[in-house]
Amino acid sequence: MEAGLKTQFWDRRARVNLALYRSRYSDMQIDFVASTGGNRTTAETANAPGHSTIKGVEIDAALNPVRGLTLSAAYAYTHMHLPPAPNPFNNNQVQTVYIISTPSHAGSGAIDYEVPLTSVTLRAHLDAAVSGGYRSSASEPTLTDKMFVVNGRLALSEIDLGREAGLEVALWARNLLNEQHVFYRSRGSYRFIGTYGIFNEPRTWGVDATIRF
Repeated sequence: MEAGLKTQFWDRRARVNLALYRSRYSDMQIDFVASTGGNRTTAETANAPGHSTIKGVEIDAALNPVRGLTLSAAYAYTHMHLPPAPNPFNNNQVQTVYIISTPSHAGSGAIDYEVPLTSVTLRAHLDAAVSGGYRSSASEPTLTDKMFVVNGRLALSEIDLGREAGLEVALWARNLLNEQHVFYRSRGSYRFIGTYGIFNEPRTWGVDATIRF
């Protein structure tokens, strides 16, 4: 079930979309993962008996206040409920299970600017994403870190190479602020004790050159 609203106003320079949804599933599949020694892991899929529900709110907006400038933002709230399910790695003992890789709160924003110069076009882009922690494993309540990541790109495009060929040169950066967070975390499983995790990638820079003809 879903209900929504799409709006456009201010001479089509502003847009706001809103969606509310509720989904109901029967016998949703859950993946259980266990370490079996060394670097080996084993995964098995089980069905959560009964009905599972996922509901939430999504909103996104965009604004063009002046020519060439676009501001955009989005937010999502997600609430999930799954009935307990038998864990095949724990003698099929029924336990609480979770949806993975889905934070309750997540948002993003971006700034895009494009301006024609004498013989080229300058394009600038900056975006940021933020979210709360989420579960990495369906069988445990351990949460990952919150995250806030900024990316950027600056490009000169439409550089004339003759014979209808054009060049774009761009400088980009991922994780511009070099933020660190654990995007996968587990407290260990049945044969191992302790918590382990995986960090996100550090700041990365690059230069792209693209020829179109």
